[in-house]
Amino acid sequence: GTTTIKDANALTAHLTTGTTDLTSVSALKLDGTSGNLTTSSTGLTFGDASTTVTGNLASTSTGVVNQTGKLVVTGTSNINAGSNSVTLANAVNDFGGVLTVVGGVTSIKDANALTAHLTTGATDLTAVTTLKADGTTGNLTTNSAGLTFGDAATTVTGNLTASSTGTVDQTGKLVVTGTSNINAGSNSITLADTTNDFGGALTVAGGTTSIKDANALTAHLTTGTTDLTAVTTLKTDGTSGNLTTSSAGLTFGDASTTVTGNLAATSTGAINQTGKLIVTGTSNINAGSNSITLADTTNDFGGALTVAGGTTTIKDANALTAHLTTGTTDLTAATTLKADGTTGDLTTSSAGLTFGDAATTVTGNLTASSTGTVDQTGKLVVTGTSNINAGTNSVTLTNTTNDFGGALTVAGGTTT
Repeated sequence: GTTTIKDANALTAHLTTGTTDLTSVSALKLDGTSGNLTTSSTGLTFGDASTTVTGNLASTSTGVVNQTGKLVVTGTSNINAGSNSVTLANAVNDFGGVLTVVGGVTSIKDANALTAHLTTGATDLTAVTTLKADGTTGNLTTNSAGLTFGDAATTVTGNLTASSTGTVDQTGKLVVTGTSNINAGSNSITLADTTNDFGGALTVAGGTTSIKDANALTAHLTTGTTDLTAVTTLKTDGTSGNLTTSSAGLTFGDASTTVTGNLAATSTGAINQTGKLIVTGTSNINAGSNSITLADTTNDFGGALTVAGGTTTIKDANALTAHLTTGTTDLTAATTLKADGTTGDLTTSSAGLTFGDAATTVTGNLTASSTGTVDQTGKLVVTGTSNINAGTNSVTLTNTTNDFGGALTVAGGTTT
């Protein structure tokens, strides 16, 4: 029944008891079956045979905690090894209730679901089914079939490496000082707490993905539909489905960024790139009055590009359709260019140029160079001078509501 044992030295105990309290001045080794189990020792080993606790486990050790046989706890587990290692890495362990761990280097495996509250050093957690973790660790490595950070905050003072064959989400904030690598396969990743902070680069592989950061965020993506929010600057690359971003400054790169769906980017700071940008669908980029510099010659905007910004430079390796609300603007397309909207000075270079479908208003000067025809499907209004060079190709600007406020200089073939 109820059992209390104390030993002035080391103790090895094989148990078939009820509620049990074991104290050893030096090392303690135990196995068997008990009700609630409380231990105090200078070093603790579960084994050699299996240990089954049908109630709650409370273990305090001033030395390492490890095992040579499996550990099964029906209730809660509270293991405190101070700054010493905790190694409970038997794959058939089963912590039925919440596991609270204080230790140094820590490795824990569970044959089923695991909920862990951590105050540990470098930590490795494995659960065959779902894993829920919070607390503070050094480097944190997880492997599970579903991962939740929470309910309390999770702080990783080193690097985070999380692999899940299920969804990854959170119910408490996640703070990582170092790099983060999160792989959920094709499953969703939802880390949308506004107080999250990924201090180092975040590498993400998943399905539908939503990530928020209270500060700056650098994200490398292999994801489906993706929503990224950073309170300050955002830097992103990789491959995603639809991509939505909100930040105070946006950089595409250093590697290439491929959006297989639509791009919607909002920034209260400048938008630029250090790697090429490819968007299969439409692109909507809003930088307010800030500059937009997407001048990599290998960019490719497959669908229409809608831009709001200050000074703007955009290049496309193929055709480009641009709807503009910008300041001084420079557009380059390797093939045809179609543009409308309102700009300051407008400079274009393309192999064919169409103003339209909507009206095009240039509040400064227009300089257009084309190795193909120049025409329009919407009216063209230029406040300043206009210089249009189509080589020997036709120039057809016959909309009766056109207005060239300054001098118009034209080089072309047949011209109307």
